Amino acid sequence: MEAASNVGDFGKLYRLIRLSSDKRLNSHAVLRTASEEIISDTNGKMERWAEHFKQLLNRNAGQPSHRPIRHLPTPYLVDCDPPTTTEIA
Repeated sequence: MEAASNVGDFGKLYRLIRLSSDKRLNSHAVLRTASEEIISDTNGKMERWAEHFKQLLNRNAGQPSHRPIRHLPTPYLVDCDPPTTTEIA
C-alpha cells in the first residue's frame, strides 16, 4: 500500500485498502415506515419511497418549509443600468 501511495497509484491503493478490509458493503438500505417500523420486502420499500416523495413534492403551498430569506442591505452602490457609449469607448 505504501508503494502504491508513494508513486501516486491511487486506483491500486484503493483496491488494496478494499481487499485488506473485511467489511462488505450492504446494498440493501434499511427503510422505515413513517411510524419507524422496518420495511423488509421490496414492494413495501417501493411504496414507502412513493409515499416519501408524495409528501415531499406535494406539500401545501401555504406552509413554507423554511423561513423567509431576509434581504440584507448591500454595502455597495452598483449601477445596474446598461453601460453608456462613453463607458464602452
